[in-house]
Amino acid sequence: MSDSVDYKDNTIIQEAMDSRLTCGICRGRYNDPRLLPCLHTYCMSCLQGLESHVLFYRDDGSDTSSLSSMLSHLGNKASAIMCPACGTEVELSKGGLGVFPVDFMAQRILVLDSLNPNSSNLICDLCTDNSKAISRCVECMVNVCGFCVQAHKRQRKTAGHGVISLHEAQRQGTTQIHCPVHCPKHTQEELKFFCETCDQPVCRECCLVEHREHLVEYTEDVAEHHARVIANLISRLQPHMQAIMAGKAASEHLECMIKERGEQVKCEVNHYFDNFIQALQSHRQSLVTQIGQVCDTRSKSLQSQRIQLQQILTDMEHSSRLASQALADSNNKELMSIKPLISQRLCHLNRISYQSTPKGDSTLQFKPKIVSKKVVNGMQVPGIVDTKIADCNKSIAKGDGLHRANLGQLTTITVSLQDAMEQAYHHGADEIMAELLAIEGRTRAYPCKVAENADGSYGVSYTPKQLGAHSLQILVNGHHIRGSPYSVSVKVGWQEHTGIWHCCTFCSSEGNKQATCACGAIMPGGFKGCGHSHQGHPGKWHWSCCAVNARDAECTARRTALSNNNTLAALRSRIPSTSSGSTDHSSRSGDGGPVKFIEKPTLDKRVVSKSKVKTVSL
Repeated sequence: MSDSVDYKDNTIIQEAMDSRLTCGICRGRYNDPRLLPCLHTYCMSCLQGLESHVLFYRDDGSDTSSLSSMLSHLGNKASAIMCPACGTEVELSKGGLGVFPVDFMAQRILVLDSLNPNSSNLICDLCTDNSKAISRCVECMVNVCGFCVQAHKRQRKTAGHGVISLHEAQRQGTTQIHCPVHCPKHTQEELKFFCETCDQPVCRECCLVEHREHLVEYTEDVAEHHARVIANLISRLQPHMQAIMAGKAASEHLECMIKERGEQVKCEVNHYFDNFIQALQSHRQSLVTQIGQVCDTRSKSLQSQRIQLQQILTDMEHSSRLASQALADSNNKELMSIKPLISQRLCHLNRISYQSTPKGDSTLQFKPKIVSKKVVNGMQVPGIVDTKIADCNKSIAKGDGLHRANLGQLTTITVSLQDAMEQAYHHGADEIMAELLAIEGRTRAYPCKVAENADGSYGVSYTPKQLGAHSLQILVNGHHIRGSPYSVSVKVGWQEHTGIWHCCTFCSSEGNKQATCACGAIMPGGFKGCGHSHQGHPGKWHWSCCAVNARDAECTARRTALSNNNTLAALRSRIPSTSSGSTDHSSRSGDGGPVKFIEKPTLDKRVVSKSKVKTVSL
């Protein structure tokens, strides 16, 4: 049992190691693994096989405002490769792919995996005769053969190195296996220094050339500090990782809920439409049955009527034939002997009541748009069979708007549909159309609004925008109803008074000379309004806006203005204009005095002379 458990554990460890050592591009073991800035590792040869592309043009501070300067800097372009795992664009510097550091973690696992003493491919890293390696130098981090082990111990420089067997190296694991880190520019030099200025490891040659004046420290001296920095960054990354994992878990949970809800809604849709289809099929069968019943009922009624008419016709034919035969073949005594019976029978047949026109009609129609009042499987289904039809000749309209309307005011009439038997018909789905057509002045059609009322009738409303005679057309299913088209007279509606109810202008204005009145009368002494006992005063109380002397009557000022627009225009055209554009025009009156025309807001013209007042009503 324990052997099987150990075998499973070793298998799991081996699979994990294989996945850690597998390149994401070639799917094989790493060969010179290189670490990209996005922290994904690939073989050096696989990276070289990736297609690079232009990333951007470098900004070196030079002037690129002109086209010539831009063309001169086209060579300063950077190429990049895209990480196959995360899609990050990785810029390639002048050093190319060689500047990417070796993934020493993957390298150590590769070395550990290769430390198999029984492998014939494990050769010495120092000698040239490809001898089989049996040991490993911990300090030099190379595999050595037996001869090189002896040489290692004899040389003064390496005599103190720790040389262990391959079994021991494999047992100690990756913590004791290290690989030399060489400079990518100076391949013979190890990276023993760290440039704090450039934040990168450097070798001895780099310190003497590129980093001469930079702050350079030994790697061993600053490694601990930078390790703490990395550890701090890792700790700061943990909350983000936890939040992302929580968001991922929430997303997975929401996705599961969406799928579950989707399945539930699918079931609801299928259940609803299954029931709806069943309801439609049941309703269809019910309508078909109803049609059959209606047809059978009407057929039986017609058959009964035909039987009755046939019986009456048979009786009449028999009696008429017998009476005619008696008249032709009988003598007077014989005829007079049966005369009472014949007369009584013929009189009875002449008085008998019958209906020769067929009972009922063939009206039968299907209206799919009307929702049936019958509930099937808990659902209301569309479609009814109507045994009646709206008769346009029997349908009527009611309301004052059929003959008169006020300008600019909403007018509503009621249309009641009836069938051929003059019974109310309100099953709906009938096409009701109405239109108001102006036939005086400017010909124009005004559409009307049609709305179905709760009692089954229809309300037709319109708002006239033009005075004069109009034609109102109301159609049911394309046919005029009874009385259509209607003649509608549009007039100005009730007008409220804008003036005051007074005896005269002098009293109501308390002697204001500028106050005027629509009656047209004026007082001498510079007054523009009327006064008691002066010429033109109506002699009774009246409205100052229209001179109407009935207090409860409507104002006629606007009516007069609308009806006299043409007269006013004609009068203005006859008045000669002056060069100064003044409204005063000189002419001669009947007595030879000057005449002065003054326009008033009431559209009256007053002709004023020295001693009298003439009123010209327009």
